[in-house]
Amino acid sequence: MGELTVLRAFRTDVPAGDELARARAMASLRAAIDGERGSTARRGLRVLLAAAVVAIAVTGLAVTWPFGGSPSVLAQASAAIGNRPVTHVVIESGLGGSLVDLRSGKRTAVYTRSESWYDPRRGLLAIVSFRGRAVRTLLLKPGANHDQDWFQTYFTGYKDELRAGAFHVTSSGVVDGTPVYWIASKPSWGVSYPYGTTVHKRVEQVAISKATYRPVYMRTQVDGHVQPASGVRILTAETVAPRPALFEKAHPYTPSGAGDSGLSTRTTLAQAEAAMGRAPLVPAGTIGALHRTWIGETGYLTGYQSYKNQLVGVELYYGSRDPNAYGTPYKPPFISITEFPHRNAFVDQQGLGYFPGNGKAVLEDKTATLKARGLYVVVTASDPVLALAGAKALISAT
Repeated sequence: MGELTVLRAFRTDVPAGDELARARAMASLRAAIDGERGSTARRGLRVLLAAAVVAIAVTGLAVTWPFGGSPSVLAQASAAIGNRPVTHVVIESGLGGSLVDLRSGKRTAVYTRSESWYDPRRGLLAIVSFRGRAVRTLLLKPGANHDQDWFQTYFTGYKDELRAGAFHVTSSGVVDGTPVYWIASKPSWGVSYPYGTTVHKRVEQVAISKATYRPVYMRTQVDGHVQPASGVRILTAETVAPRPALFEKAHPYTPSGAGDSGLSTRTTLAQAEAAMGRAPLVPAGTIGALHRTWIGETGYLTGYQSYKNQLVGVELYYGSRDPNAYGTPYKPPFISITEFPHRNAFVDQQGLGYFPGNGKAVLEDKTATLKARGLYVVVTASDPVLALAGAKALISAT
């Protein structure tokens, strides 16, 4: 995405009334983009002055890389995907997640598996499974707006992106015992809130096998740092012949989305019970060294619309809150326990999308999900230890 496109899109992210903040943020974004260009030029100059023996020649997709020889790494990566009309991808995500027995402490490594087919004529079909059981099927018709994870949408155009020169080779390494080349996308830019004055650079990194030139792993890097829960293992990435029967059996998916208003109206446990139609789970007033400081309605809405679409539930918050924060006023260290009486758009987006019962929880990074006394519970915290502590406190309350 070019910087002009980024800047135009960004104009809608800053309130129109705050022109000073808008101008400052846009200047910061331009400076970051210009700085990236400048650093690239300086790196090139240093290479020339040092008379480096490694030459990177770009001609269309032809990239000569010292580890790969000829034909180029990117050209072979494109050829490895094939030229058939349907893109078929199998991935494992949520790597590092655990199914935790909250009473015994036993942990079992878990992840979700997604198998998807992208047919330009029929759309994107994805079957998501957890521990061998299909939990969700999505059929997104061509041209439909959707908010699926970047690794789903990215691979629908992976071959085209390779051919368009959207990747470049950055290094060599090893992933799960497989020697790989690391390739990176062109950076995209975002600005933090409130009223964005800090610019963040996001890059998608793909590891491709040196033996097969097929992708084996993807991850996201922000400001030069790999994001902890962004890793995706790629089991299959290929192009295949059309399979119309697969698409005919699936029902189209209508994305509902779930937005966070950043606001939680104070409530009481009695009011929460009346709204939810059942009693909420109420852990002790103190978890670890954190005291419960807030009981409120959920701040989540369906469809990113109005409060008439607010999701019914209750939030129990432990720790200090920052009333001056933009958005949800969480202040580390904290534990937030949100309970819903049934599945909804927000629940479907949390963690690995699985809510185990019987005293177990799925822990992924700083989020724990579980089902207890018929309630779907999402625990978010400032660190994984506190997320687990919040989930254990819930089980003690049942």
